[in-house]
Amino acid sequence: MGPVFSSTHVLVAKQKTVIDIKETKDIFKYSVATVRADISEKSLRKIGFPDQKLAKLSNVKQAFLMLKNERVDLVMLSIHGLHHVLMELHESRNRYKIVWQVNKIGNYFAFSKETPDLIINKFQQTLDSLETKRIEILQKYKLPEEEY
Repeated sequence: MGPVFSSTHVLVAKQKTVIDIKETKDIFKYSVATVRADISEKSLRKIGFPDQKLAKLSNVKQAFLMLKNERVDLVMLSIHGLHHVLMELHESRNRYKIVWQVNKIGNYFAFSKETPDLIINKFQQTLDSLETKRIEILQKYKLPEEEY
């Protein structure tokens, strides 16, 4: 049931870098940092991204630092992850640009297959009635509006 929020996964480059992506296959020309075994790595693998151009790190901060230090051309992360790492590293958003949206995935509540439809429908109705509160919570935790 949901969505609760969305996760928009994007490729980010340094503002000064010339990146020319017009279609998905153009991404394959560039090196990309991502988080190992994260949805970002899985999404790149799903489109056939070559392993030899992929730098797999243990967290978003490390992946972003690869971009900052010009060790890769791009970093893949969610828009929320981008905002968070920029704040954490005291980096200016103006120094970076989103060059491609890889995907947008809704985040939902899951129920057991045995859960009666009546309960699931009631849950969704209640969630829908809390839409204003849901937005307030997303704003409180500084989730970017693109992720609502």
